[in-house]
Amino acid sequence: MLRRLRLRRISLKKKHEQCPIAISQLYLHSSGKVYPCGFIQGRESIGNIKESSMKEIWNGELATSFRQSHQAGTNSTCSEMQGKYNCHLLHNHINTEREDTKIKRLDIMIDSFCNLVCIMCTNRSEENQGFTNEAFWKELEESILPDIEEIELVGGEPFVVKDTYRLIDLVMKVKPSIRWCFVTNGHFDFDRLLAKRLQHLNIYSAAVSIDSFIPERFKEIRVNGDLDKALDTLRKIRKERDLKKFYLTCNFLIQRDNYDEVRAAINFCKEEEVAFYPMLLRDPSDFSILNFPNSKLASIVKDFLCIYRETKNLKIYNIALKIIKSKDKDFLLEVAEDLPELERVEHD
Repeated sequence: MLRRLRLRRISLKKKHEQCPIAISQLYLHSSGKVYPCGFIQGRESIGNIKESSMKEIWNGELATSFRQSHQAGTNSTCSEMQGKYNCHLLHNHINTEREDTKIKRLDIMIDSFCNLVCIMCTNRSEENQGFTNEAFWKELEESILPDIEEIELVGGEPFVVKDTYRLIDLVMKVKPSIRWCFVTNGHFDFDRLLAKRLQHLNIYSAAVSIDSFIPERFKEIRVNGDLDKALDTLRKIRKERDLKKFYLTCNFLIQRDNYDEVRAAINFCKEEEVAFYPMLLRDPSDFSILNFPNSKLASIVKDFLCIYRETKNLKIYNIALKIIKSKDKDFLLEVAEDLPELERVEHD
């Protein structure tokens, strides 16, 4: 009876939470399509900047309905994404109590082009040419940027895309105080970029994606990549972080080819004084550990829980918990001996 109770409690779905992004942001995709956030890319488009202005999209029926359903806690897509990714916790620094309804944040994938060919990436096949309309840039300068508090750049690789620098220059002209968040693969000339652009920006956070610390494996996952180059860029960004005091993370996407490196990744980040940010790859499913046989996946989960007990890294604990919640009762029974510890941590 006690074990059944524990299994039931572990299997409870996470309550729908309020997310500051839902009421303050537009995610601008490289195709021109607009979404409330990047986590629902391809699912709930609320407009297209090639067809409408950003203000028309923001005040339109689709965007308004989305915000209303989210605030009411009835948006099933947000509920699903929160359960999988805890995405509502990523931007706690953004004020959720707003008296106005202006756009305050932009998440932008200007172009899906990348200088690497990562085996698990789907963005490189995305449509581009979404930002060729000069009316978009005019509206951005005159009507949108004055109210913007934060911009996040994703890709592809944003630092090898020409329009990234057009955007940076425009922000520096209109509102230099805007906070910047960057996600990069680290394969660019950081010294040149710092001297020309980055040293003047109000950087809030930077993330460097490194999915293996074994050189040959890194090349197999991030085709055309070089581990030494990524590490060199990470360390150069760290020096800038020490001066400017922004957040710096090492993003580690857990997948079939690297799940056995989690402990090493945590140790590396500790030694380098960089925050470790693990993520669980779900799609494409061919590269996800979730498709392993239950016995193998259970062994991995137990190892993740062991790593948690050794390191007290709550992010890897949370990934273990999400794997367990995604499986059926037979899988739960496979890891039952670890559930008491898991349950205790969940309620601490």
